[in-house]
Amino acid sequence: MCISWAERRGLKLYMYVGSLEGVYKANVQAQMLENTRSACRRILAQGYPAERLNYVEEEGGTHDLLFFAKHLPEALSWLYE
Repeated sequence: MCISWAERRGLKLYMYVGSLEGVYKANVQAQMLENTRSACRRILAQGYPAERLNYVEEEGGTHDLLFFAKHLPEALSWLYE
């Protein structure tokens, strides 16, 4: 049974992507930025409430612990407020 977005009361999503994600990759990770943007658009198009989705795109951000650690406190704070 599939539960609609509207029925998922309280579910919040935090999506973070850096503008340089996958820049040195030759696999699917090379499209990480556009794939994440697309996923965000699709989630909202399916009726997910925009106020429960926090999309963060950081200019110059890469796929590494430095940027993950930078955004983790913000993500946890927003998800559990």
